Amino acid sequence: MLEAEVAFCDDLNILLKITEEFLRFCIFNLLSDPVMMDDFDSLGQFSAKDHMFVLGSIMDAPRFPRLPYADAVKLLTDNNQKLTRRGVRAKTVLHVAVSRRKIGSQHFIENYRNFLRFCIFNLLSDPVKMDDFDSLGQFSAKDHMFILGSIMDTPPFPRLPYADAVKLLTDNNQITGRGLTKQNEAFLVDYHKSPVFVTHFPSEQKPFYMLRSPDGKLTESFDLLCPGVCELAGGSIREPSAEIMRERNPSVKWYAEIRERGKPISGGFGLGFERLLQLLLGVPNIKNTNPFPRKTQYIEPIHNMVKFKSRYILLEMENFSGNKLSLTRAALFTTIAETVGDFHGDRGFAWVRTGLVVKVIDGDIALVRVESSSEKFVTSVIPFITNINGTELFLRTLFIGRSIRACEKFLIKYRRKELYGLLRTAETGVEKNAILKAVNSVTGKLE
Repeated sequence: MLEAEVAFCDDLNILLKITEEFLRFCIFNLLSDPVMMDDFDSLGQFSAKDHMFVLGSIMDAPRFPRLPYADAVKLLTDNNQKLTRRGVRAKTVLHVAVSRRKIGSQHFIENYRNFLRFCIFNLLSDPVKMDDFDSLGQFSAKDHMFILGSIMDTPPFPRLPYADAVKLLTDNNQITGRGLTKQNEAFLVDYHKSPVFVTHFPSEQKPFYMLRSPDGKLTESFDLLCPGVCELAGGSIREPSAEIMRERNPSVKWYAEIRERGKPISGGFGLGFERLLQLLLGVPNIKNTNPFPRKTQYIEPIHNMVKFKSRYILLEMENFSGNKLSLTRAALFTTIAETVGDFHGDRGFAWVRTGLVVKVIDGDIALVRVESSSEKFVTSVIPFITNINGTELFLRTLFIGRSIRACEKFLIKYRRKELYGLLRTAETGVEKNAILKAVNSVTGKLE
């Protein structure tokens, strides 16, 4: 995620202009770089067919439409578009601070448009980058260059208030609801044949720090919609009053105090960096723009913060010699983890190592907790564990449950069944009395 803050900005139009110009700037840089354009040949199979056309339309658009949020919803409703909420968590954020004289929101929008065009210009005007496009062609859309060029050559992107956007969608039989879906956004872009600014979203849909209209119903905010990626960026003018911010959200007093420490009036936007790469390179699937795919199972800090589903494995341990076992939890943990590593390599070892816990060892019974995603690694190696710290034994999986209580219920039934079996084969009264005493000692409410 790329986030930018523009100081001394209190006009949404200025923020929209900055967003629009930034998009054109990115596309221009791509299209003007011969090396990068040569690399596009190897990206063709991964890109949308009309990718270059989309980029060209963005560059050629004189001005992205400004569509109020309510208009966008109405437009979607008229075009049978369904409105839902969607969000993508961003793990990487790049902050950009821009200091400017006091400018209004409409000028802000124009400046952002120039910013986007500047990115495209730098791409298209660099011969080295354009040459690299030859190797990217198989991953990119066929009309990718046309789309970049259209963004560079278009007049200012249309500004469409949200209310007008909703009306436009409704008039065209699009299904709408609370917010804009990706289908709604794609329709608006296709309708205007260029990137579109949807502005002035309802206050209840935006955060407390955004500047409101005089009646408090709308926000001085925008979303920039582009071909292929739909929502590329979102921005707003910030609320300058600390008192108003405290009224909206009393729990963020520390944030409101920033307004009392000399912070100027400002506006800012956040731009999805992977989405920008997706637009510049014409790659249909955003996953292909991330050089380092993220999975929570491989990130220790995330593992500590996110609650994962657990599985509890009930094991029975039997010694070959028949002697009483005296194993430690650490020994069993190390043996299981190392065996998983032997069978499944470093990936399996790392996956199991972060979530494996030996909860209990009681005689010949052990209870092991693992994450549900790594359960298969542990259960697949259990039959192959025959030695722990020099003690020869074998392990048998009795039960796998979602809670300790479930394992407890199973173990009670299992022990009772064993004892009743011994009771049937007992030959003397002494043996029967001992077994009956053991049966009575097995407690636990079975439901």
